[in-house]
Amino acid sequence: MDESLTPADGNGPANIESAAAGGMRDRFRGFLPVVVDIETGGFNCQTDAILEIAVTLLSMTPEGELVISETHSRNVEPFEGANLDPSALEFTGIDPENPLRGAVPEDIALGELFAHVRQAVKAQQCNRAILVGHNAHFDAGFLNVATERLGLKRNPFHPFPTLIRRLWRASRLDILYWRAPAPWQRFLSTTARPTRRTTMPPRQQSYSVLS
Repeated sequence: MDESLTPADGNGPANIESAAAGGMRDRFRGFLPVVVDIETGGFNCQTDAILEIAVTLLSMTPEGELVISETHSRNVEPFEGANLDPSALEFTGIDPENPLRGAVPEDIALGELFAHVRQAVKAQQCNRAILVGHNAHFDAGFLNVATERLGLKRNPFHPFPTLIRRLWRASRLDILYWRAPAPWQRFLSTTARPTRRTTMPPRQQSYSVLS
């Protein structure tokens, strides 16, 4: 199921290229931060299923603030032989057998989402995307293993450490670890607060991890 969210302020797909693309490229040294949120059937990226995945694309205003450009999400069918930990399903509230989920196979889900990311990378004049997430190491692990399992050749995400976990100096500002959220908020010019899926739909959660 294709779930897309475009804010009412007009920062949608048509405005990606006009939203200070060069500023995004320069601010992040040629990388485009893409917010990723993955819900899974457990903690082991080698054996457990991806059940939901959302990517939020960002753009930059002429004033240098980051705003949501668009969000895309997919409900994902567990791959053949995937483990589904009952405790993980209880925590997320996901029923993988529910036909109303409209889940699609992993290759379709990742292929479609990667296409959106590649388009945004090109529009923002960047070289590669870099994953942003509340638990970026966890999300990147599942994403990378799924990419290898499926043999996908055009993963738009750079393989080095994810954006929130560790970063370089950018614009003479030290980017700190996730455990120091206040400097990260100032860097991204956002005041978004984290939430859990019980209070915000999955397609909106991704942006909240920027807090």
